[in-house]
Amino acid sequence: LLATALLAAYFSLAVGYYVTIERDFMRSWQVQRAFWQQVAACCSDLQDGTILLYELNPSDETTFIFTNSWADPLVLGETFAFPTTWTNPPRLFSLTRWLDRVQPDGDRLGWMVPAATWDEHWEVLPQGNVMLLRRAPDGSLTRITGSIDVGGGVALELKPPAAPVAWPPAQLAGPLLQ
Repeated sequence: LLATALLAAYFSLAVGYYVTIERDFMRSWQVQRAFWQQVAACCSDLQDGTILLYELNPSDETTFIFTNSWADPLVLGETFAFPTTWTNPPRLFSLTRWLDRVQPDGDRLGWMVPAATWDEHWEVLPQGNVMLLRRAPDGSLTRITGSIDVGGGVALELKPPAAPVAWPPAQLAGPLLQ
């Protein structure tokens, strides 16, 4: 009788745990879709070499699966069909602390690009071609404009908003944006 009760309690906990994980994955998918829809709405004026920096708040993440991750830089290129003549298609990086990765390099700024399908490496952070995204208190995604002090009296000029562009869809456009 005790063994039956223990087995019943164990299976009840296991099923409850499974349901909790399943709900977390569903919530993550909902948050991901809303995130990418907001990115498409506020940042459609992308150009060759545009870097998008999303200031990630770890407390906004789901428990069992990351909503934003190392794969974020790959998503834009799979969501929109950018011109094949572009040498450096736009990438979005979700980081908790991106300013720590930026250093003056002569008359330009260098930054340590986080690993994705590549190793970490230094690149030029393009003045006037960086978009900074933050969460507003209401949970919406906000594009920051102007300039950001990156330390030592050096400023990063953010990309000013331009006319929106209707990029042709790629394979992730349907699942993420509709």
